Amino acid sequence: MTAESCNTAPCGQYSFVVGPWGSCSALCGDSGTAERNVTCVHNGAAVDSTSAEYTQNCLPLGEPVSIEQCFATPCEAYMWETAAWGSCTGGMQNRTVSCQLIKGGSADAAVGCSSLCYVQMAVVACAVGFAVLCCCVCFRS
Repeated sequence: MTAESCNTAPCGQYSFVVGPWGSCSALCGDSGTAERNVTCVHNGAAVDSTSAEYTQNCLPLGEPVSIEQCFATPCEAYMWETAAWGSCTGGMQNRTVSCQLIKGGSADAAVGCSSLCYVQMAVVACAVGFAVLCCCVCFRS
């Protein structure tokens, strides 16, 4: 059997009981809010926060903060950066394609770009007078 203390305020006194902070309302970006329950208790019972009893006996104690600003991790945004196509050599054209982090965080660009789904073409077949385009698509696992 385990025991846990409760109602630790001396009998007859008013006190505040606070709960744990909830999750931040923002997943990423600027900021959000986190909330927790704050309850005034007297003799082990909650005091109605709209009552005169609350105003007279709980508010003078200094109500703990129930909402606070929280800062989520920066949102990340990626884009494909492509160079110009090179000349047609041996029936193929090449260009450099790289994934660039354009906003937020410092995560691995390769991981971030995998979320873009469509991979930019880096190689196409070519011949004098026409081009055959291929489209490469990535699949998320």
